[in-house]
Amino acid sequence: MERGRSPQTLYMGVDIESGSPQSSSRRALYSVVVIDGEGRTIASYQGVPLARLIRLAWYYKPRKIAFDNILELAPNRAALEKTLELFPPESEIVQVTITERGFQSVRELSAPYRDLVGQGKLRPGRTAYLLALLASRGMGAPVRTVEHKTKIVVTKARSPSGGGFSQQRYRRRVRASVLNAAMRVKDALDRAGLEYDFNYRKSEGGLERAVFIVYAPREKLLGVVRPHRGVDYVITVNPEYRVKLSLPGASEKPARPIIVGIDPGITTGLAVIDLYGNVLYLDSSKELDRRRAVEVISEFGRPLIIAVDVPIPPESVRKVAASLGASLYTPPEEMSVALKRELASKALRGRLPQDSHQRDALAAAYKAFLVWKSKLGHVESQLRRIGLEVDSSRVKEAVIRGLTVAEALEEAIQEKLDTIHAESPPTPPSNKLQNRGECPQGQDDRVYALEEEVRRLKKIIRELKNEKEELIARLEAEVAKARSEAYRSELVAKLEAELSVMQSELERIRDEMSSQREKLRTLEKLLVSLWRNDAVLAPRIPSLTVKNLRRAEEVLETLAGELVYVDTPSYEDSALSLLPRLEILAVVTPDVRAEMMEKALRRLYIPVLRVSKEKILWETPYYVLLPYVVLDRAMEAKRRLEEERTARIDIERMIVEYRKSRMGKV
Repeated sequence: MERGRSPQTLYMGVDIESGSPQSSSRRALYSVVVIDGEGRTIASYQGVPLARLIRLAWYYKPRKIAFDNILELAPNRAALEKTLELFPPESEIVQVTITERGFQSVRELSAPYRDLVGQGKLRPGRTAYLLALLASRGMGAPVRTVEHKTKIVVTKARSPSGGGFSQQRYRRRVRASVLNAAMRVKDALDRAGLEYDFNYRKSEGGLERAVFIVYAPREKLLGVVRPHRGVDYVITVNPEYRVKLSLPGASEKPARPIIVGIDPGITTGLAVIDLYGNVLYLDSSKELDRRRAVEVISEFGRPLIIAVDVPIPPESVRKVAASLGASLYTPPEEMSVALKRELASKALRGRLPQDSHQRDALAAAYKAFLVWKSKLGHVESQLRRIGLEVDSSRVKEAVIRGLTVAEALEEAIQEKLDTIHAESPPTPPSNKLQNRGECPQGQDDRVYALEEEVRRLKKIIRELKNEKEELIARLEAEVAKARSEAYRSELVAKLEAELSVMQSELERIRDEMSSQREKLRTLEKLLVSLWRNDAVLAPRIPSLTVKNLRRAEEVLETLAGELVYVDTPSYEDSALSLLPRLEILAVVTPDVRAEMMEKALRRLYIPVLRVSKEKILWETPYYVLLPYVVLDRAMEAKRRLEEERTARIDIERMIVEYRKSRMGKV
């Protein structure tokens, strides 16, 4: 059962119970014991999976977490480094079995503490307790280094809005505010004496964004830089840390001489080439800090030159060169974009980098290589001419440091002599050497032959080492080339797929344009027909309702003398009472089942015409274009209804007069 965390210093011991980190079917389970500085058990757990182990580490946050074999946590080195990043940064992770005398087992180390754990076999729970106890006594070697950093970002508070000159003024004000805030942060860090990298993105009137990578924990910045959120700019302060794995006995790569190009900024470009101009590494990363850049460079060899593409190198590049002990190359003037594109293309054998940051870094490195190429070629020719077996990379390095070719050769010869003398220390005089006549002549000859054979074999070994380095360089260059070609193939496939989609879209647009052109030609013909009085335009409504009639009247302002096209013969009685006031000429409908509407409208002396859809010249949701003959038919039908109306009125008047005359006689 978990207890509340104690304010005292705690130590955690971890030992594997079952399973294996290499197995996907049987995951590893661990025994975990937490003790205080006096060796008293605070908590004990069995059958703990890795996820719970990490949670317990954050819960107790012990001063040290002890293992007998750190490789029990992960299947490989890369996974182990990622796993160790999940543990609390303030906890020191140690492997107890690594001591000053080398590797020692837990049983050997726990001999003085048998009275605490008893005799017998060390089970995982007892082993975990012993590991915690030994760690509390200062035993074990750290296997994880935590680098604490703090990231300070100064940026705009919001995106500018609006338009015109006021927008430009607002943008300049915001950028100037970001610049002033960044300068205040920089002054505060300088006054505090803190080490940092400063990257920014310029813009008109100031800065768009500024990023400080401070190589100190967040606690060191308390009272130095504070977070801020204002109207124009925002300052954020976030702690960061990175884990480095330091396994004892890890082999290091040979320090091959290299040339490095750096393009610093918010996004940093990094390029590494060898002394033959082969590209070993090329990448760009957002806010790549100086320490990480140094680690990446060191993985490929020993940098002789750090190059940039501007005559005045940034301060961050100066610091990288100083930390690596490399010379700094700057061009006499800032390189143009065309020149940088040409240099990068030559370095990549006709290809181009993925972005401008990689291009600038690679162009700087390759420019530095070209500056030294003739001298390095002279070194190769001199070595071939004299036939001297020395390390050519050492000679080239000395030439880059400023020595002449002759001085560099002499320095390499001296190193070779020192190596020979170290390998063959002087033999003290002996009776055997003083009395050579006492030894058989054949034995002396054999010793001499063996010594010659040893020297010959050492020479072969050196040649093989040099050949191995060259092959490794070529292999890495080919791997980089293959990766670039694979990326290019992937990019080509992606572009071809996008092209296919665009071609389909283009065909669709062409078909649509063709259809629109046909519609345009039809509209032109209809407009001509309207102009020649060959067609008539009628407002269109779904049915005879008050709402539809009001909407049509609002659009046309009046419906007097108009043909009204009705989709369906349904109607409202309230709409019928509205029709006499609107004075429409006639109602047109395509529905043959319009008897009810026709009878209702006939009583209002409004004719109803049935027109099939085939007779419609053009239609929209709001209008239809009808042949002019429909208007003639409507006017003829209206005339007949008016005659009927007049005749009916006359008959009614005659009846009324007749009734009046009869009433008078009576």
